[in-house]
Amino acid sequence: MEMKKGNSRRVASAACRQLYMAELARGGSYIASTLSVTSERAAVLDVVREFCGRYGSNDLTVFMELLAQVLEGRNRAAAANVIRRLVADTKLASSSAS
Repeated sequence: MEMKKGNSRRVASAACRQLYMAELARGGSYIASTLSVTSERAAVLDVVREFCGRYGSNDLTVFMELLAQVLEGRNRAAAANVIRRLVADTKLASSSAS
């Protein structure tokens, strides 16, 4: 059975959400607890570095989108936007390096 691209992304996202549930909860809590823009950005980088250290970078983009969704659920839209900009900037940098 052929799966459409959107469906395969949802399946991958759901699988990653389950696989990284603890990291999403911890990372979301850590970032949401920050009190300044500077500490928020530092927390985002800490969470990303720790994720890469434990799991590598294969699922990083999906993890970061899920983390942004967690932060939106915690009414931290600005932090979610920081994460999405980081993903977009990383994709842009890697495509221009090719």
